[in-house]
Amino acid sequence: MQLAEQQNFKNFLSLYRSNAERVVFFVGAGLSMPLFPSWLVFLKQLVDYTDARGKLSFDKRELLEKLEKGVEYLEIADFCADAIGKNEYRDF
Repeated sequence: MQLAEQQNFKNFLSLYRSNAERVVFFVGAGLSMPLFPSWLVFLKQLVDYTDARGKLSFDKRELLEKLEKGVEYLEIADFCADAIGKNEYRDF
């Protein structure tokens, strides 16, 4: 279903057209979701990438479990970035 066909969108357009000065847009990180992976998906792919290059010195399953629990995102990202090197990380 197209966005223009959805009732919520039609209601929003009607409100916006009649009271544009009363509408405030809140744009969050989800706006980029069609273009870029979520942080969770990105980190899972990074763990897989690091593992495929033989540079993962931690248990892959343990890292993926932590990601699923929503913990240690930054630590896992830092570890993988250090393991594959800054240039390869940027390329990834």
